[in-house]
Amino acid sequence: MPADPTHSHMKHVTKYLLIPITCVLFGSCAEDDRPASPPVFFDYKVWAEEGSPVTCTFQYRRRNVEGRTVSLHPSASVQFDGEELKAGHAGITGSYYEKVIPAEQFSGNHTVIFTDSAGRKFRERFTFRPFTLEEPLPSQLPLQPFSIRLKDISPGARVRLVMINTDADVNDVNTFLKPVDGVIHVSEQLVRQVGAGNIIVQITAEEERPLKSVTTAGGRLLTSYGIQREIVLGEGP
Repeated sequence: MPADPTHSHMKHVTKYLLIPITCVLFGSCAEDDRPASPPVFFDYKVWAEEGSPVTCTFQYRRRNVEGRTVSLHPSASVQFDGEELKAGHAGITGSYYEKVIPAEQFSGNHTVIFTDSAGRKFRERFTFRPFTLEEPLPSQLPLQPFSIRLKDISPGARVRLVMINTDADVNDVNTFLKPVDGVIHVSEQLVRQVGAGNIIVQITAEEERPLKSVTTAGGRLLTSYGIQREIVLGEGP
């Protein structure tokens, strides 16, 4: 997200930067205040944008991913990398456990341990490595197809490409592209859709995988990491 919120294109940028967050955070709009009893669905989410802290949330739902969030029994606990987390509550998301960590301290391996009221431990390990660009995007590109090389992109990630023309009232590009050997190809159709001008380019890698140590209800880990650049397409406005 641009540092200066007074930029005229702020509204346009924000609506897309929030996509990964709203998609992975607001999975349920109601909470069940009864203490959880197995089985519960483990709903884990990790997201960040380049230059911003990493946010991790851990929620527990009745039966499945669409279930209501539950309040854990007082004897249950959630630990992240050895630190016990305190429960939080929000009207939209319900009960949750959250940890916010500076991005420079987060790359690598992590462990979440959920201990239920019977003392059973469910240990989940995952690795988080943010991708970057293999080489910088040129400040200006001709109005024709181009490619973007991504470094350290997860093989299982899907890549969302958003392009916003801040100089013209045109349809924004908002689509998923499949990386091929770490490269995403921006087609002529997408280039012509966004048109010539100053372009905000947002690239977000999103990945969902099932958890391994869960109750019979199952669980998932959603990760999202995004970067943003600005270029000029064509000769500019």
